[in-house]
Amino acid sequence: MRFFKFLLPKFTILRVFQILKMSKVKLKGDCIEFGANHKLNKNFFFYSKSNKDSKITFSSVKSNNKSFEIIDLTKKIKFSRYYDRIIIFNVLEHVSDLKVALKNLYRLLGKNGELIGSTPFLYRVHGAPKDYSRFTADFLYQEFKLAGFKNVRIEYLGYGPFLASFSIVHGILKFFPFAYQFLLLLSAIIDFILIKISRNIKKIYPLGFFFILKK
Repeated sequence: MRFFKFLLPKFTILRVFQILKMSKVKLKGDCIEFGANHKLNKNFFFYSKSNKDSKITFSSVKSNNKSFEIIDLTKKIKFSRYYDRIIIFNVLEHVSDLKVALKNLYRLLGKNGELIGSTPFLYRVHGAPKDYSRFTADFLYQEFKLAGFKNVRIEYLGYGPFLASFSIVHGILKFFPFAYQFLLLLSAIIDFILIKISRNIKKIYPLGFFFILKK
């Protein structure tokens, strides 16, 4: 059962869902990951089980790693290189101008390229350095389409309101391991029961959204 991956507080609940989605993504060609961590093994590129046929570049708005591309998606970009796959997890909520960022991402993709990523919804404020927005699925779909993307696929992450509530206080509960595991299991069980009653519960209380878009 996939839920047992959540028992240890190594990752946030949202990140576990994101990792599970990314593990099923096949990467090919020239890839770039935005919002990359300087600890390279923590980046989502490496969670893909099918990345051997790809080359990766990591990007951030600032980094001490000289191999990183320093790119600010809200600024004018010189388009001298294009990518087959763009990976962008937990970045869009930190972007002050989403329309400009999506236009830049669209233009950075080569022909038939894909944008793969995720953004939180029912999740705590986390500055990096600023945290600007939380987007609904309807809003994301609209903005992706307006930016020119096709074959827009958006998936809801999470099970229901109790796991979403647990996720919000994850940062506190992780210091109390016995309470953490008990409340996590209890939250999951209640949400599983609620899903049996109403399948829409996942769409009403999502932790976040996972998306794959084509140019």
